[in-house]
Amino acid sequence: MKTRFSALVSIKKDALKKHEMKLAALNAKVEEAQQKYNSALKQLLQLKTDATGIVADFLAQRLLMDKQRAIITFEQENYQHLLAQQAKLQEEFKVLSLEYEKFRSLEVEEIKQKLIEQKHKESKDLDEVALMAYNKLHFKHEVVS
Repeated sequence: MKTRFSALVSIKKDALKKHEMKLAALNAKVEEAQQKYNSALKQLLQLKTDATGIVADFLAQRLLMDKQRAIITFEQENYQHLLAQQAKLQEEFKVLSLEYEKFRSLEVEEIKQKLIEQKHKESKDLDEVALMAYNKLHFKHEVVS
């Protein structure tokens, strides 16, 4: 049953679905960023540090460790940024969900009201038909008598 809220409910539902898809995509990105961060940490732990050896090898090893630390920092910042975006999108999703539920509730209430009015009208129509049938039968007997 169409109501004055039907179009608005449909729009809100579509917006909610789109936002839900964005949130799912962002959740996948967050998961991927977390895996990259964990992988970078593991790679840093796997780098071997030699206490003895050639200075050039020691400096090269130190350079590799510094690069890996920079990668870890980047991945951590990226992960934190995605977490902030995720929190923001979740809050927006919550607001959209509340708006959708509000308008859906209004639509349901209007449908209920229309159904009550329709039943009342049908009841009146049936009463009128019954009255017409009674009058027709009653007046027919009066004319015959």
